[in-house]
Amino acid sequence: MSAASANRLERNLPQTESIFSAHAHTVVSLDYIKSERRRSEFLRACPEFVIVDEAHTCAATGQGRHQRYDLLKGLSESKTRHLVLLTATPHSGDEEAFFRLLGLLHPDFAALGGATGEQRTQLRERLSHHFVQRRRPDIDEWHDGTLFPRRQTKELTYRLTGAWNKFFEEVLEYCATVVE
Repeated sequence: MSAASANRLERNLPQTESIFSAHAHTVVSLDYIKSERRRSEFLRACPEFVIVDEAHTCAATGQGRHQRYDLLKGLSESKTRHLVLLTATPHSGDEEAFFRLLGLLHPDFAALGGATGEQRTQLRERLSHHFVQRRRPDIDEWHDGTLFPRRQTKELTYRLTGAWNKFFEEVLEYCATVVE
């Protein structure tokens, strides 16, 4: 849901009803609902099943990242809500962000970074029940040709002309100068 489509949908609603209670199943940008104005209403009317794509961007530390994290933290605090966090890069080298992301699964997991010995072992065992990782070798068994179409590649040449060719030549010349 974009801001424009949300505004269009909200125009037809009574003042007492929110877009999230009127439309229980929505695909919505985290950036749209992370602000204080939208977040509280979304959390109130949020469905019991939520899928968050690129979840690692919500746990990242640094400037301006707290609104996304606060939103997911609010979503994760409900005992009746089912939250699926999707990410291809759960750990980008930012240890603090990684443990914040794990803490969204259960508050205990945020302490995994400082845990040692038996406590660490127990937390890792509990965490394994929440973690699903698929790597390319894991899906090799699906390469029977029926589930995914065979990828076909072909190299084509394209001749730039006019202003595009001039622009390309100038960029190429600039790059060659920088490299020298």
